[in-house]
Amino acid sequence: MILISLSVVWISTTGEHVKWTGFVNLGVGDEVRIRVIETDAVDKPRVRESSLIARLTESARRVLHFSVAEGRRYGGGDSVDTEHLLIALLREPPEWLAALGLPTVECVREQVKEHFGERDPKKGDLPLSSQSRRVLQIAAEEADSMSEQRIGFDHLLIGLLREEEGYGGRLLRNSGVDLQMVRSKISGTRPIKGTTADEDAT
Repeated sequence: MILISLSVVWISTTGEHVKWTGFVNLGVGDEVRIRVIETDAVDKPRVRESSLIARLTESARRVLHFSVAEGRRYGGGDSVDTEHLLIALLREPPEWLAALGLPTVECVREQVKEHFGERDPKKGDLPLSSQSRRVLQIAAEEADSMSEQRIGFDHLLIGLLREEEGYGGRLLRNSGVDLQMVRSKISGTRPIKGTTADEDAT
């Protein structure tokens, strides 16, 4: 009989990194028996965030890229907040988005500047705020509910609307944009099942 200690880290179905530590008893003609000593979730917000970013479509990645630039100039803290995500979404809106009556990027910038003030330009990356991470998580939930592996522009928009604490979602809702309206519009952009709106357009 050989007793082997193992420590394994894997990515669960929810995208979390999980650590398992245990013993494996190996004997001739015997089944493999495992005695679990410890199971730890070792993921951190940044680990979960990275797994979600890996699922983003190209247009959604651009939104994240632009949101960092906006975060360096506008807002009330040292992170990328939901208002920065909203501004980034409005910088390169797809054609189908125009029918929703969203505010212009210039209008949102002015409201953010008035609310938070304008920052001195900063260098380097900014982390996502807890509200912005929540937007990503909601966007992933929306993609999963549509049986779509990639997280697209449209999922991020829904994430902003569903995240209730951030200023970006508040600006959207105050502009008369509601969740049912967005979902109805998005459903008409998917002639191919499992394809995000921005993927199908490219």
